[in-house]
Amino acid sequence: VYSRMQGTAPDLDTPSDLAGLFNFVNNCRNEDLLLAYHDRSDGGLFTSLAEMVFAGHCGVDIQLQHLATEDGVLAVLFNEELGAVIQVRKKQLMSVMKYADKNGLSDCLHEIAQLNDKGKLSIAVGESILFTQGRVELQRQWAATSYHMQSIRDNSACAREEYDQILDSADPGISIKLSFDLNEDITAPYINVDAKPRIAILREQGVNGQIEIGRVSRPSMFI
Repeated sequence: VYSRMQGTAPDLDTPSDLAGLFNFVNNCRNEDLLLAYHDRSDGGLFTSLAEMVFAGHCGVDIQLQHLATEDGVLAVLFNEELGAVIQVRKKQLMSVMKYADKNGLSDCLHEIAQLNDKGKLSIAVGESILFTQGRVELQRQWAATSYHMQSIRDNSACAREEYDQILDSADPGISIKLSFDLNEDITAPYINVDAKPRIAILREQGVNGQIEIGRVSRPSMFI
């Protein structure tokens, strides 16, 4: 943003807040209150929200009136102080706030954005709209460097196909629709018998899968 390096590294002023955040997230997960989570330590608030939008292929209206004036927007959007962005259902917001209060985080919790169906990312302070751009255009810019690297390192045609897939506004992005019961014990048929299941490991760039892969001695397929 500023094309220069300066300032001090982000620090944790109150260690108890970190413990509170851990407990808060666990409380919310146990009640199925969290739809998504992203830390803001790598690029700040704007990057966190943008990456969540890119993953879900949706639009978002960001409202900063409770966090900044127009003169202080850049500091709010790009500082890398400790923090996280969570997505919750509007009807469950009060339950989430209850757990924030329980864990001493009431002053740290801010409602900052809502999804929109326009496919755009917009930033406002009060009634003043500071920035608006389509998700597809932003995601293409964000992915351009990775695309050029991948086209050199991997199959260039496949890299181009993946990059151009961003142009499909009807693509739902990361949208999980399971065809099986998540709670079913699928290991039961293989316990204490000599049968071995066939295993597929779905791995994408940036996913730390070396531990999972290292534990599989005879995988049948890698993607």
